[in-house]
Amino acid sequence: MRCKAKKHKQRFILHMDNFPVRTSKIVQEFIQSHGMFMPPHPPYSPDLSPCDFYIFGLLKKQLTGKTFDSVDELLCWIEEKFDSISKSELQKVFDEWLIRLQKVIDANGDYIE
Repeated sequence: MRCKAKKHKQRFILHMDNFPVRTSKIVQEFIQSHGMFMPPHPPYSPDLSPCDFYIFGLLKKQLTGKTFDSVDELLCWIEEKFDSISKSELQKVFDEWLIRLQKVIDANGDYIE
């Protein structure tokens, strides 16, 4: 069973850290070819990405003791979890992201804790 992704006619911005695999040529080409944009991530600033400070922890808690029979089953599970996040919760995550970004701006790009 394969879940169908919703088609949106909007541009997505991905905020990820500077981990080498995310900055590789193949990843950058994929992002560009799919109409996405990845803004630069300041060095030495952990947990700026919503994935780092919210999504990964949320999924990790719900994955405890769970097994999947196929990659497709896992992908469907992840899609269901994303779909279950309320708009108000996403707004809180977005607001927290802006606060974290402002800390980097205030620190002139230096390390923040």
